[in-house]
Amino acid sequence: MDKKGLNMLLLKWIKWDKDLWAKLTEIQIELLIRRLIEEMTYKELGVKYQTAPKRIKKILLGIFHKVKESHGQELAALLDHVNDQIEFKEQGLSKRRNDGFDFKKVFLN
Repeated sequence: MDKKGLNMLLLKWIKWDKDLWAKLTEIQIELLIRRLIEEMTYKELGVKYQTAPKRIKKILLGIFHKVKESHGQELAALLDHVNDQIEFKEQGLSKRRNDGFDFKKVFLN
């Protein structure tokens, strides 16, 4: 799935999931949309909401944790991956640094 399709899917999920709306406040949902769909940087979000970028990052990590508790690890991992991609783009990195060897991706035929 391309980036545009993923963004559309995430946006529809965020807008229509009643469980998510029950778990998060309106401002938390707005932050989620601005970060994941609009790809605003922590600095841009900090200026918009008049708070420090580090605080915005902590709030978003808390939101991801709430999603993990309410919707499961798989969805939280997807949101974290999308957030990581935005963060790498902010820092001018092309991909995540090597955190070690992933044995789950070894296929022996």
